[in-house]
Amino acid sequence: MASSAKRDYYEILGVSRKASPEEVHHAYRRLAKQYHPDRNPRNKQAEEKFKECGEAYEVLRDPERRRCYDQLCGEGISAPEPGSASGEDISSHEEPAAAPEPPVAAHEQPDAPAEPEEARQLRAFHQALVAATPHACFSWALMAVNAGLFAVMVACGVGLLDPDTDQLIAWGADYGPRTLAGQWWRLLTATFIHIGIIHLALNMWALWNVGPFVERLLGNAGFLVLYLLAGLFGSLASVAWNPYIVSAGASGAIFGLFGALVAGLIRQRRQIPVNALARLWKSTLAFVAFNVIYGVSHPGIDNAAHLGGLFTGFLAGLALARPLGAGPRPAAWKRAALVAAAGAALLGAGAAAVPKGAVDYRRELGWFSQEESKAIEAYNSAMDRARSKQLGSRELADVLDKEVAARWREMHRRVSALRGLPRKAPVRHRQVRRVRGSAPEGHRSPD
Repeated sequence: MASSAKRDYYEILGVSRKASPEEVHHAYRRLAKQYHPDRNPRNKQAEEKFKECGEAYEVLRDPERRRCYDQLCGEGISAPEPGSASGEDISSHEEPAAAPEPPVAAHEQPDAPAEPEEARQLRAFHQALVAATPHACFSWALMAVNAGLFAVMVACGVGLLDPDTDQLIAWGADYGPRTLAGQWWRLLTATFIHIGIIHLALNMWALWNVGPFVERLLGNAGFLVLYLLAGLFGSLASVAWNPYIVSAGASGAIFGLFGALVAGLIRQRRQIPVNALARLWKSTLAFVAFNVIYGVSHPGIDNAAHLGGLFTGFLAGLALARPLGAGPRPAAWKRAALVAAAGAALLGAGAAAVPKGAVDYRRELGWFSQEESKAIEAYNSAMDRARSKQLGSRELADVLDKEVAARWREMHRRVSALRGLPRKAPVRHRQVRRVRGSAPEGHRSPD
């Protein structure tokens, strides 16, 4: 039997030489799933078997290539053993009876057609993605971080379905008066804070759908840099557009992934199969359009963060896009580092340009509530002492003037000094405005 430097393709796929094209196809799919790099991270042996299966299937799925392979490497064609031919010309004999039968032509098996061209192109495209980035590790890591942080928040008392706003701020949500006052770390932490389990589930579903694909397009380092930059710029856009809303969630970063996907579809349009390219364009544009329209028509949706992340992801995606399967990994990491440095510089410039001085009305209303309680307590105490004849009318007037009216005047002065509250104010803003005109006059004695 003639020997070969490589293993027999039939042996690799675990099928007989008379296996039908359908049996070959099923065998390949089973082995490809078993040895896929995503299921066997950092397993060189599994990666080699995955490539070996793909090489064997490329030959055996095509009738002509399979026929040639059988004729060259099949069992029926063997070299004569020493002394057996005795100098005879073996070419003058009839074909040995053990010669392999040629495979049945495709037209003789209508129930097992050859693989369609579209399917072949899609499979080749997928193999190129896997070869370019074998493991989409950061996508899964980010999902784990988001889910893990939310679990810790819930364990510490944060609401599962509808967390309190003050709780979100305490955990690092993006809130203009504090972010712009120097707590710039909120631009990053807000990207990992979620407003309830439903908010988390929707964002993680979107990340699960688009994350691994974009990570394979851009590479591991490029994906991580783009995700973080989109989240940071989305948070900055939110606080610049309306510093008085409390913003949290990974949606800005996820919109950045869709922006990068648009950039990748533009830069790599010749490497993506036509039908796949059309479907990707359709699904991406539909996602972006629906979410933008929904955000405009429903209050409480932070469209500024969405659009900021989308635009950032598109620009970063243009810079990070690379030909599939080309370029060594060190070059990809170097490009990602340059994009990260440029993004950090632009983020700093943007943060410096955002107007400062937003009023922390939540803190002011907290102080006002405490002072109001003290004033009410002092008033009730003075009235009780007057009813028990411990205070006369003059003494009562002096106590109310010093301990009640004076406190109210200070509350009115401090709240009236607040500037910059938006005209279309939320409930707490309106409470501040009502306080401005509610200061009582001091109680004076009759004389």
